[in-house]
Amino acid sequence: MKRRPRLTAQKNVRNRFGQGRRAPPRSHRSGHETLGIALLALGLFLLLSLASRQFGGGGLMGPLGRVLGGAVYGLLGGVSFVFCGLFLRSVLRLLLGKPPLRGWGEGLGMVLGVSALAVLVHVVAPSVRVHEQFLGGVVGRWGAEVLRAAVSTAGTVLLALVGVLVALVATTPLSLAEVGLALARMTHVAVRGLFTAATWIARGARVAGLE
Repeated sequence: MKRRPRLTAQKNVRNRFGQGRRAPPRSHRSGHETLGIALLALGLFLLLSLASRQFGGGGLMGPLGRVLGGAVYGLLGGVSFVFCGLFLRSVLRLLLGKPPLRGWGEGLGMVLGVSALAVLVHVVAPSVRVHEQFLGGVVGRWGAEVLRAAVSTAGTVLLALVGVLVALVATTPLSLAEVGLALARMTHVAVRGLFTAATWIARGARVAGLE
């Protein structure tokens, strides 16, 4: 009777240091790897179909690729590439033996980010179309129209930007302060680039006028 506590203590020590843990069954791991490889092939097929539709005639991956790429592009527009990248990231996590998503918050953040970005793209370029499909897709078009009716164009842009920020915080290890700082730096670089380009254009016009 006195030896049982020792055995229990030894089991606790082995469990604490990772000993005595059983590896997952090989069939379970093989199933995950098979599913991951199939999803990886699907993601690459979708990516090539979207690229063919965006930059060519859409026939690179055959009739199935044309239909699949057209359906996804019609739904999300140019943001389909972002969706495809997020899908491939989740598949790679699955192949590495990790959960595809870190939790339901990350999944909701992805949906929010893709939708908000589609709305923002449609507000910026409402008349741009690729193969008669809007650049923001159906999601961006209808989302932008509903928000415009409620909060006007300025409010729509503000809400879309907030949605993108919330999605970045939910889907990345970055904090809100780090995301804001990165966006501020990108904005600063973009403004400087535009100012430099405008300066060179003005100088070129002056030189052309003097000649």
